[in-house]
Amino acid sequence: MSLPVLPEPTAAPLPVLLDSLRDFVKLALDSDDLAELSARYDQAHAIADYLGRKDHAKEGQAALRILEVRIGELLGPARNGGDRVSEQFQPVETAIRPQYRTAFRQMAAAADTPPAWSKSNATPKP
Repeated sequence: MSLPVLPEPTAAPLPVLLDSLRDFVKLALDSDDLAELSARYDQAHAIADYLGRKDHAKEGQAALRILEVRIGELLGPARNGGDRVSEQFQPVETAIRPQYRTAFRQMAAAADTPPAWSKSNATPKP
């Protein structure tokens, strides 16, 4: 999959970019390739940033959250400690920065929990 190409210079890029985000989400749901999702996340982040300036921030942010949760699932639990100089230590090889890995893992762990502010988590009134 390559970056989206606009059909002509005067064409509105929004439909093409929104379709690209949908493709990234579909890939995230179907793929187990962490390197591919990492590369697509960077592209989706750039598209979401652009769409945020064009009144389509919601679509861009939703796609990013789906990608982040899926990346967190694929990363699995963190492996800390141990002998880091032996041949047994195998670091996770990704282009994702460590602080993002932590956030993505936390998002994946809480993916099934509704946020505290959502209506589905509200306490029913008597």
